Amino acid sequence: MIDTVHVSQQGAWGRTVLNRADLALPHLGVVVDYPVLTTAINQQLEQAGVNVRWDTRVTAVKSLHHYATVSTSGPEGEDWLTCRLVVLAEGGALADTLPGVKRLVHDYRQSAVLATITTEKPHDGVAYERFSHQGPFALLPHGDGFMLVWTRSHDDAQTLQTLDDAAVIAQLQQAFGDRQGKIVSVGPRAVFPLALRQVNRVVSGRVVLIGNAAQTMHPVAAQGLNLGLRDAIGLTDALVGVPDVRRTARSGRLCCRAQGG
Repeated sequence: MIDTVHVSQQGAWGRTVLNRADLALPHLGVVVDYPVLTTAINQQLEQAGVNVRWDTRVTAVKSLHHYATVSTSGPEGEDWLTCRLVVLAEGGALADTLPGVKRLVHDYRQSAVLATITTEKPHDGVAYERFSHQGPFALLPHGDGFMLVWTRSHDDAQTLQTLDDAAVIAQLQQAFGDRQGKIVSVGPRAVFPLALRQVNRVVSGRVVLIGNAAQTMHPVAAQGLNLGLRDAIGLTDALVGVPDVRRTARSGRLCCRAQGG
């Protein structure tokens, strides 16, 4: 749980501290492991009677006037699905094939470096955002330590991935200071290139785009998952009472957990 957010800039005076009590909130945020999140979602899908196709790749989506078709490839071979509405929530590769949809892309020329770290002092529910000379980073409470998300140039990110742990700890300690005491350990580093992606429209015929299919943004905002949830809730609210959707519901619901596209 995140109960306090501490924002500072390397080499500058002052800080900004946000506290849950000041905002009358139970918590300011939660760091959830992806397997834990997907397990909870899968349980809800099963209870709702949604037919989930595991290990299935969605290879094509086409929208016609009264319905849409989805081409899939999975353990049972190739298949075509027909439905009145397709909700596209994958990373966005298929969105580029939809009529009228154009993706606006801004390359940040940066990469995000992710790793777990441990420190001498317990985090006590404090998340840090630090604007360092090398690039902004966040330390998010995660288990007994922190999850590090550090924005660096592509070359710097590749270097951090290959450096030994002691060298990475030294860089981070210099950039962060001693608020948490000494940084004791750092885990393996994962690197992801960063870009802003946004479509010009989120509806194309019988296909609607939500989540990362509709937009992806810089992780410093920490709003990617929140925007995906907002999109899902907004779409659900918009479909309440729509006769076209009610007819579809009687024929059953399907969720394809697509891999790689």
